[in-house]
Amino acid sequence: MSSLKGINPSEIDDLKSPGDKRTYDAASHGSLILTTADGESFSHGFDDTEPNQSLQTLMKRILSLR
Repeated sequence: MSSLKGINPSEIDDLKSPGDKRTYDAASHGSLILTTADGESFSHGFDDTEPNQSLQTLMKRILSLR
């Protein structure tokens, strides 16, 4: 949860991905989907493991669990 500090979940859907290579098969498609306790879901699509800058800390934390 500390990785999401300062991020409003409802804004995640609108975050711009730093790349768009996945649209023409030049990169793998990645996505983060956050679901709140009341069942709302918010998602962000991106290339490989490179989400919007504001979600980088969360992505690094997730990858460290592998």
